[in-house]
Amino acid sequence: MPVLTEEQAQSNPILHLAAELRRRTCGMCDVGVGAWGFGINTLPLTKVGTIVCMDPDPYGEAPLPPEITEYTVTLKSTCNEQNSVQCGKAIHSEELQRLCGDQDIMTRLVARALLELSSAPIVVSKQEDDSAYESIRIAELQQEERITPEEAARLQELRWYETKTPEEIVDFQLCIGKLCMTMEQFREAAEAVFNRSITAGTLDDCRMELLEERREMIAAAATNAPRQKTGPVML
Repeated sequence: MPVLTEEQAQSNPILHLAAELRRRTCGMCDVGVGAWGFGINTLPLTKVGTIVCMDPDPYGEAPLPPEITEYTVTLKSTCNEQNSVQCGKAIHSEELQRLCGDQDIMTRLVARALLELSSAPIVVSKQEDDSAYESIRIAELQQEERITPEEAARLQELRWYETKTPEEIVDFQLCIGKLCMTMEQFREAAEAVFNRSITAGTLDDCRMELLEERREMIAAAATNAPRQKTGPVML
């Protein structure tokens, strides 16, 4: 979802929450819409993500009684570690507070934003909910890039890459497209991952080819990984 205008964000509590979440996380957490209501796409640079919870839920399988015209909206924190069995599962406030001091730069940033935003649920009317849903739906159709130039500049200022491996840097930068660090730093990470000399021009002009090569590397590594031993099967 592109960054909403100030007028849009201030006129609707859900849009305001969505704009604040994106602003405070530098685009890491982005509110979108789908068949089951509001969802949040969290980029993999952070160990913590979030979901939108509505009580009662107007997007549930059973329609709500017509007399219910207000909903409480809360942000719930979740695990966003891609290779963890806990990925997508809720995390408690104590764990969120711990992540506020995590050694990873982006995890600290997102956790601190969520700790503050999740502490104050908002109440919205059915009309505000419908209006926000439509505004975000239209904004998604107009979206061109996942990260704005302003967010990319802010990410570079935060030096997010200092707590990431070359693989994490390359995977993020190849997928996101927008450069969020200096080209020389990106080039050094790419050379370490692909184990060969890579020019800045190659990173600019052959991003899709490098992305496909990287996917093949990941698939090959997964195929060659030793299988974990399992205990006896109980029949």
